[in-house]
Amino acid sequence: MRAHERHRIAWHTELAARVWDEFDDATLRRAAAQTLPVQAYYAVFSAARAVSAVAGSPTDTHRKLHDDFESQRVRRAAGPWAVTFAGDPEKVAECRLAPAICTMTAYNPMELHRDPAEYLAAAPPDDAQVKIESAGLDWLSKKKRPNGQPYKSLPAKGREILARLRRTTVMDFLYELRRRTNYESVDEYGSDADDAAVERFHRGLLYLADSGLLLYETQMAQYAGVQAYTDAVTEWTSSVKRMGPWSGDAVLRRLTAIRQVVK
Repeated sequence: MRAHERHRIAWHTELAARVWDEFDDATLRRAAAQTLPVQAYYAVFSAARAVSAVAGSPTDTHRKLHDDFESQRVRRAAGPWAVTFAGDPEKVAECRLAPAICTMTAYNPMELHRDPAEYLAAAPPDDAQVKIESAGLDWLSKKKRPNGQPYKSLPAKGREILARLRRTTVMDFLYELRRRTNYESVDEYGSDADDAAVERFHRGLLYLADSGLLLYETQMAQYAGVQAYTDAVTEWTSSVKRMGPWSGDAVLRRLTAIRQVVK
């Protein structure tokens, strides 16, 4: 699949997430909340696939794209996408945020009136714990004691391996949110949260999708050339205009920003 086609998939996925903005109905927004993490993640995921293709190393797996983001893209990112987390979440004092947007503290993310940076800092540790547990189980399943018996817990060597896991990013957070929505529980989406809380959730995920797409689209324009990228945007926005004048607004807004910085 060509990079151009992968990017069209990203834009269509984002478009589906933004439909509820056009209707601006609290009930519809509440009903759509459960699918929004899926759409937000896959919009960015498809854009990442497009960039990997145009960069000459096409990949379609979540793990490889997450590794590529942490090793190659995060240093060019801005806002929440620039933040990385390292360390064992169970040892908060030893954890590291880069950049250091706030002091790491243990608190319930459901609390209200925290600083936005604290909410952002609370997201990666949860996903880091998932990675650590998964890597630990993988290690235990493959390693044996010198006498051939399985390990029942991680020895010091195993814990050292876990300590070298790559940093956790917002890409990991969005993936984990999508995974839990698809496979574990939707109870929170049927909660009695008030309309304002549902709208904040909606706006927050759209912001993550928008800023993640801007990151990858900027790199797409750098790889393919601004004019080629502009032509692709023009073609796609023309193809969806029957949905309404709003349908291409987000993509066109990002194109305007990209043309100011990529020459």
